[in-house]
Amino acid sequence: MIGLEYLQKIWLTLSTPRYYLQVIRETLASSLVFLLISCLWLGSLNALFFTQHILPTWQTTGNQLIEQFIAHYPPMLQISWDLNRLSWQPTERFALPFPNELRTEPSIWPATLALLVSEDQSPTELGLNQTETIAVVTPSTLYLSDQKNWNQLPLGELPGFEEAFVINQARLPELGATWQSYLTQALNLFWWISFGLAPLLLIITSFWNAFLNAVLVFFILRMGSLYLKFQTTLKLSAHVVVASLFVTQLQQWLYPNSTLPLASFAYWIYMTVIIFVLRRQAQLNQLQQTIGQK
Repeated sequence: MIGLEYLQKIWLTLSTPRYYLQVIRETLASSLVFLLISCLWLGSLNALFFTQHILPTWQTTGNQLIEQFIAHYPPMLQISWDLNRLSWQPTERFALPFPNELRTEPSIWPATLALLVSEDQSPTELGLNQTETIAVVTPSTLYLSDQKNWNQLPLGELPGFEEAFVINQARLPELGATWQSYLTQALNLFWWISFGLAPLLLIITSFWNAFLNAVLVFFILRMGSLYLKFQTTLKLSAHVVVASLFVTQLQQWLYPNSTLPLASFAYWIYMTVIIFVLRRQAQLNQLQQTIGQK
């Protein structure tokens, strides 16, 4: 089921309701393999889009953050880590401003990127609001804000804190190059993970949706006096899930900012049309049998 044969099945699945009359005569394994191949193909396509468009954006933004951190670094500030505690000179509280160059929506970004506080207390104890800054750094802990809560991370458990270091303006170019190297390595790891994770997640969610929706359709048809075996319903559901996946993919390409749950809408629209076709065919078969008996 590759090449032209697979593309033909995709086209018939998307465009021809009467094709599903043929689907119910195929084996269940054939329908599930069709769903599996579609998930692998679309998952790989999503991973390719992520690596070609999203990851480069993250790389650019990360490099800009590092460059802006260096540009806005206070000239007299020296930060030291001795494997136990973070300290800085002068010991007063320092606020590192959020770079104006990275503000896409000024209303959602605080004025401060990070706040260095000499007191080893939580932001709540210090009377700091989650919307005032993205990060608060104390001598032993990093606190990150999600606009609602503070997430606590011990400094000793963070990458880069395995060894003692000193940060001052003279060392910033060297440290900036090291941070950019770490960023590149992390994004390269994301590149490989995405090609394994995206198809796997799509396979799991698609097979689960096909099964759950098949159960629901099976009972709906029973109440409507159209009796199909569950295996037959599952075959139809697997093909309809493929159709909804392609419709959703087109939505993401054409309207990337849309929040409309088109996958669910597409599934039930396709399934409604297919049920109508099956019912008409059942009525036609019954009529032919009646005429044949006369």
